[in-house]
Order: sequence, then C-alpha cells, then structure tokens
Amino acid sequence: MTLTRIHSASLEPDIRRIGRHIFELAEAAGPSVFSIEYWQQKAMTWLTGNDDLKLRLFRFVEVLPFLQSNEAIARHLAEYLGDDFTPPEPLNLAVAFDRPDSMYASLVASAAKFGCGIGAKQFIAGDTPQQAIRKVKRLRTGGNTFTLDVLGETIIADRIARHHQQLYLDLIEHVSRDATHWPDIPMIDVAPWGRIPKVNISLKLSAIVVSFDPINPTGSANAILDRLRPVLRAARDRGAFVNVDMEHYAVKDLTLDIFKRVMTEPEFHDWPDCGIVIQCYMPEGDRDLAELVAWTRKRGTPISVRLVKGAYWDSETAMAVRNGWESPLYKEKWESDAAYERVGRVMLENCDVIRPAFASHNVRTIAAMLAMESALGLPSRTLELQMLTGMGEPLRRALTRMQQRVRVYAPFGDMMTGMAYLTRRLIENTANESFLRQSFGGDTPVDQLLRKPAPSRRATQSPQQTKFLHASQTNVATRTFQAEPEVNFADPPVRDEMHKALARTRAEFGEKLGPIINNETPSAAEWRPSRNPSSPAEVVGYYAVCDAAVVDLAANAARRAAAAWAAQPASARADFLDRAADALHTARYDLMALASFETGKTWREAAGDYLDTVDAFRYYAAEARRLSSANGEALRARGVVGVIAPYSFPLSLIGGMTAAALVAGNAVIMKPAVHSSICAARLCRILIDAGLPAGVLNFVTGPGELTSRALVQHGDVDVIAFTGSRRVGSLIREQARETASDRGAAKIVIAEAGGKHAIIVDDDADMDEAVQATIASAFGFSGQKCTACSRVVVLDAIYDAFLEKLKEAAEAITPKQADDPAARVGPLIDESGLARYDEALDHVRRAGRLVLAGGRTDADSGGYFANPSIVTNLATDAEPAQEAIMAPILNVLRADTFERAVSLANDAPDSRVGGLYSRSPSHIAYAKERFAVATLHVNRKMTLSRIDRQGVGPGTATPDFLARFCDTAAQADRPATVESASRKKGKRGAAAEVAR
Repeated sequence: MTLTRIHSASLEPDIRRIGRHIFELAEAAGPSVFSIEYWQQKAMTWLTGNDDLKLRLFRFVEVLPFLQSNEAIARHLAEYLGDDFTPPEPLNLAVAFDRPDSMYASLVASAAKFGCGIGAKQFIAGDTPQQAIRKVKRLRTGGNTFTLDVLGETIIADRIARHHQQLYLDLIEHVSRDATHWPDIPMIDVAPWGRIPKVNISLKLSAIVVSFDPINPTGSANAILDRLRPVLRAARDRGAFVNVDMEHYAVKDLTLDIFKRVMTEPEFHDWPDCGIVIQCYMPEGDRDLAELVAWTRKRGTPISVRLVKGAYWDSETAMAVRNGWESPLYKEKWESDAAYERVGRVMLENCDVIRPAFASHNVRTIAAMLAMESALGLPSRTLELQMLTGMGEPLRRALTRMQQRVRVYAPFGDMMTGMAYLTRRLIENTANESFLRQSFGGDTPVDQLLRKPAPSRRATQSPQQTKFLHASQTNVATRTFQAEPEVNFADPPVRDEMHKALARTRAEFGEKLGPIINNETPSAAEWRPSRNPSSPAEVVGYYAVCDAAVVDLAANAARRAAAAWAAQPASARADFLDRAADALHTARYDLMALASFETGKTWREAAGDYLDTVDAFRYYAAEARRLSSANGEALRARGVVGVIAPYSFPLSLIGGMTAAALVAGNAVIMKPAVHSSICAARLCRILIDAGLPAGVLNFVTGPGELTSRALVQHGDVDVIAFTGSRRVGSLIREQARETASDRGAAKIVIAEAGGKHAIIVDDDADMDEAVQATIASAFGFSGQKCTACSRVVVLDAIYDAFLEKLKEAAEAITPKQADDPAARVGPLIDESGLARYDEALDHVRRAGRLVLAGGRTDADSGGYFANPSIVTNLATDAEPAQEAIMAPILNVLRADTFERAVSLANDAPDSRVGGLYSRSPSHIAYAKERFAVATLHVNRKMTLSRIDRQGVGPGTATPDFLARFCDTAAQADRPATVESASRKKGKRGAAAEVAR
C-alpha cells in the first residue's frame, strides 16, 4: 500500500484547529457540580496541589491494602500526616486523635478505607468477571469500547502464575459468552477494514510465568509460550482480541521476540486479532516499529499496534543511575512527545499492515494523530484512541462526541491489591509535567498546550548518569571513587561474552596453578584438585599444598619487599590499585566464569562478586588519595599482612582485604580457601601483572590446618586479616596469641565472622516483596554467604499468610548447575557441605517443626545440590538457632509486637547485617536505634554489598577498615588482639540503608 507522505510542519494549523475543538468539547463535557465526579475531581486537585502532601497521601494509599486493622490504619495516617508535617484544614481532622486505638481514630480509619475503596472503583473494573462485564457494558452504552487487563500479585510461585493464566481464560470465556447478546455499535465495532472483536484483553507476559528473565531468554520464552498459546487459542476460538502489553525495558526485546515467534506459528500466522505495544519514551521506539512493520509484511496478516509513551520513566531512569548505565530513555518529555508523533505517522503510513491505536491523554498528541489521519486521506476511525479508565473523563466524552473510536483500558482484579496500580496512575497523572494536570485543573494556556514538541527554556533535571572510566581517563589529582556499573545480562552482547568466557574457562580446566613468590612460581611437591561443585567429575584446576617451608619463602619475600613498598608515596600505591581495577574490568567475564565453575556462583552471584572486587580497588585508591591529601602521608604500613579468606566470595573478600593492605603500604601473602584457590590464583596474577614489584604480593594455597596455621604463626607476619566462620576465627586468634612478629610487636588479627542474621517483616510490609527478599537473602548461593539471612521474624498479624507464601516460593526453587543462566540457586560447595546440611536438618527436625523439609536433590551431574528448608517453632536458645549453618535452612519466628520482633532479631551472636520490611516511619526509626547490626537494609534484600551504598567489612570497603591496616603509635605497643571489622553486637544506632 502506497500512501502520500506528509510533512509535520504543514499539519500545524490543522493540529491546532482540532486541538482547540477538543478542548472546547471537553470543557462542555465537564462534570456537573451536583455529580460525584465533580467533587472527586475537586478533591483530587486540592489534595495533589501540594507535592509534599501528595507524596504522603499516595504512600498511605499504597500501604492501605496491607494494613490489618483500623488501629493500624489510624497509626499510619498519623505517621504519614503528622509528626514533622501539618496537614491543611480540614484534613488535619483526620489525625486529630491522641491514640490510634480510640473510637474516633477507628471512625477516621473506616472513612479512609471506604474513601479509597470508592476511589479504586473509579479506576478498576471489578474483581469478578461479572463485575467486569457490568463495567464494560456501561462503557459500551456510553459509546466506548474497552480492553480488560488482569491485576494481581507478584509472581512468586507457579500456582500464582497458573492462577493468572486461568483469570485470562475465564475473562475470555465469560465476557465472550455475554458479548453474543450485545447490540452492534458501528462506531466502536466496525473499522474501515471490517468488524472488530467486541471483547478485547490486554495481557502481561510476566503475569503467567514465575520467571520472565532476559538472562535466560530461551527458557523464559519457552515457558511463556506454553502458557500463552492456550490463551491465544481461547481468544481465537471465541472471536476475542488479545494485546500483549509492554513492560520494563529489560524485557522489551524479549517480549517482541516472543510475540513474533508465536504469531508466525501455523496456528496463529493468519490471525489478525492480536496486537502489541510500542513505547516511545526511548529512542529505540523508531527502530522497534520499523522492524515490526517489516516483520508484519513478511507475515502477510495485519496486526494491531498500541503506541504509548511509556509508564516506567521514573523507575527505569532511577535504575540506570543506580546501576551506572546509560539510560535507554529520553531525558526530556518533549523528546518522547516528538517521538510519539514521528512513530505514529509511520504507523498511519503503514496502516495496510498496522492497525494503529494511540494511547494518550495529551490533546496535542491526539490532535496530531487525527490531523495525520486526515492528511493521508484515510477513512475516519482508521485509528483508535485509547485512554485509562477514570482518567480525563471530560476528554473521553469529547472524543466520543467527535465520533472517534475510544477504547478504555480497564484493569480487572481485587480492589485493594489494585491500590498499587491506582497509586502509580495517580502519580503519573498528577506529576508537574503531566498533561492532565496542566490541561484539566491547571491554568496553562491552550495555545501553549498545543505547541509542537520542542526544547523548553527550562530543561528538565535528569538524574546524574554514572559512567565507567578507566584510570587513564581521569584526573589523578581529583579522582574520586566511582562504582563499577552493574553487569547487564539483559543486554545480548553481555550474555554472549559470558557464554564465550564459560567456554574459554572450560577449555582451560585442569591447569596447575601453584604458589607465587617474588612474582615467580616455584615448583610444588603435592597437587590437589579443585572441583566444580555443580559437576564434581570436572576438575577446574589443581592447587599446590604449601607447607611451612613454602610459607616461609613467601614470608621472607614479603619482608624483604615491605620497606620499599611502604616507602612509595600513597598516591603511587593508589595508582597501582587503579591499574589493577582496570585489569580486573578487562578480565571480568573470565573471572565471573571461573567463580561460577569453581565455587558454584550463579551468573548474577558471580557478577556481584566481581563488582565488589573491582569496587574495593577503586574505593581504596580514592580513599588513600583523600587521606594522604588531607593529612600528608598518613598511611603508615604495619609490615607484612597474611590474608586468609573463605570461598563464599572467592574474589571480593580476598581481593578487598588485599587491596586495603596494599594501599596502606603493606606487603601481602594471600591464602584462599582450598575451594576457591583457582579463582584467587587468577586474581593474584592479574594484580602482579598490573605492575607490583617482586615480593609485594605473594600467594600460597593449601588446607587451613597446614598452610593457614603456618602463615598465622610465622614470625615475619605482622597482621592476619581473616573472614570466615566464628570457629576458625577463634582458632586463628588463639594461634596468633601464641606468637609475636620477629620485630617484637604484637600480632594483630583483623577478623570478621559470619553470624545468624535476621530479617524483620512488619505487619504493614508488602508481603510479596518481603517474601522475594527473604528468599534471595536466605537461599542465594545456597545460604553459604556470611551475610545470608538465617532467621526471619514476622509479626503475628501476617505470620500465617507470610509463611504460606514463603513456603510456596521456596518450593519453586530448583537448584541447577551454576553455569546455566537459568540457575537461581547453585550447589553447596562440596560433600562435606552437604553432610553439614544433613546434620543441621536432623537437629532442626528434632528441635522444631520442618515446614519445608528440603533435603538433597538427585542430579545427573552428581553436583552437591540441596533444596531449601524452612523450620518454625525452634527455641531461640537451641543450637541450630544460634550457630551459623552455611546452608539453605531458614528459621521463621513469630512476634506479637514490633518491639518483640527486634528483641528476637537481636537474640543471636555476631549479627552484623539485618533486614527490615516495613512502611511505618516510627518502626523504621525504632529499628535504626535498637536493631543491633552494623548495616540495616530497609525494604530490600540484605545481601546487597555495593561499596557506594553501604559497607560492613572487607567485602564492602569502609574508611574504618582501611585504617586497620595502618600503624599508629597507639597501636604499636598494644598486646596481641583481635579487631572486628564490624560493629560490636549490642551497639545501638545501626547505619541504615533504606530503599523506597
């Protein structure tokens, strides 16, 4: 089909004429002063006129569905609208009570809940198919058609995904059956190409599977297609239409690929009643549509395309900033407005294969599309206009009077759980730049609203982007720490690089990596294999068993090199760390692949370990420059440092401790756990190749009882830096006390031990988010992290529901080989780890109640896999409740009050990190004060460890930790001691990290 091409400039008079007409009709179609809609609109305008008040009210609306009683509702109202805020009259009456359990507070709470329920009905079609049918029939009576979308819970288990699929099937069945009795309405049921299905369903792919993850595109696509085909089949058989919605950017390309794949299958390749969304708040919108047009022409059957600007600008932009990525979205609103008109024109120019639908409340945008339709000589109602239910009602009525086909996007589902949807819509449409706010309830002139999209004099403030810079690209004098960007496995080239690195690493299996002394590798008498815990028959490499004689060589080499290295300016040592960080960045995929094979790290776990490593080097380089610049040469070395690290973080723990020791001017002897010897050897070689003088960094391997003991007790070693279990830490402390350095100074032990870390789940928490965070914190890396959650304390009001969801989510975890991108959980480290897991299960079975039994799993690879286990009714003083297990076993406790929950969370030794899920400002403040941990994670998983967000120990660098490797006069004469890298148990005032 060939159409006349048009130039947007020639359309401006028509756009303004049509736009003014729409505004005139919308003004005339405004609600009567005697209608509920009028007063709802007035109330919304008043409530959202103050941005601070708006934010507080929306936070309340969002938390309301999770509140279990009127007392809880009243307390949250008082917290959100009271304290440091004075609400305007008459809203201040809502918090004019002394106690949330009073009769007046209960009345206020009931009124608030009732009012929000009424508001929800404005935006949500109902929570049963029958209610949805009544809603859409009313829409049709008013001259509009509809599309129904299913609201629902976060998909944490396959049962919920299957339930959502069934909801879509039920909607298609019930609404289609009822639709056979609906009268035809030509304005909305007929288009220039023929009849349109009366029943229209919008579907989110993420709603019908547990895992819709671009890290595993093939597996995700196959799982989705298995669930999607029955829905499409039912729609085709019933004569209904299905539109696939677009979600966040990471799954955009995968969504398009899945849509194209299923719609070219023999069963659906000639079916026209399907559609997909194109987003225009990103530059890729032009390309996405062009590729979709070309694909549709090749398919030979038209499809519908809904053009949107995009609903995730704030979250996507914030994520890009947080992760150090270049934002994939336009930074200015006018850019997305201009893109919409540009892409919309292409849709209309290709309307022989693209049936265009334009979703917008922007009168300028709508007028532009209508002007283009006319200029192209297309029949009336070639395009379809789509709007959100309950939003911009005067505009909807105006367009209906203009005989346009208007389709209303109507969410379907539970009213109260739909509050999150409601809140998002309200935030979008009451933002300062929202067209609805400016045009209906604002005082912006019509001509200004109808201007062609172009840069304004006042540029929109966009969040600062973080980019990776090599050391050579920065100014040495002003260089500050900059976190390494997250590894984006949603990006196909990144996934390709990871697959290539896995193949390269596998090809090098079996290599012997011996000790490194004076930058050379001496011969070794005995070698032992380091096996792949996912497949123990595979030997990743061989490490040397270094006895006391080898340790002596390493210590002597370090002692000889220590003085010259300490004499280097701190800036020179910092320069080395920056060069090393650059080298680590270059080798990142190989390091991640090696960590996956040798220690069972999944892709994301391995990426996190790498990120912590390179961040530690950059951070300590920046910190050394800062200290030396502020205080002169303030970093004075202690001498020779022995670094002993566990396998749980095979790169970052040993790398972080080594970086701190080196930049402080110490010579270092690295000694990894035997299970991570190959990872550590590669890391050590990268550091030496970055330019370290001979002897400054040395490397030994071997079992702890032999190699570690020799290192701890060697007279040339002044400091031992250790991370690991409390038992081994205590042993190292005793061994260190038996000896002193040859210089006569006390031997310092810097030790950090794992503990029994807890998450508290308040009764107002978003339960699905709390479950997901608990699962990730407790069962990530099979519970073997030193920061893993081993206990979750849940408030009584939600305990039973939370436990049921937690169990269901844990049951969905299937441990897999760690190098498989689909793996959420990998293996335990070895057979002894499995044996400890079995023993711990026996203990908790006797001491408590196993809600989820767990146990070993059968694997064709012979890997050391174990299913998650959940225990309740475990006495707080029982051994399994007090001892760190390093296995996927989670203890769930019940608390009748929040204060009791904090007390239970504190009732275990060595708690360094903690988690809290709560929306109560007073409870968050109480936990910051009373939860005795060094780092408190609020409303996010507690195993995050990026340096620029929080720190607790060598894996996440801190100024305090760096200082421990520096000598001072006060430290020179002290007796042998152990310094803790974390805040002592029971100390108040935790450093809290809050995620909103």
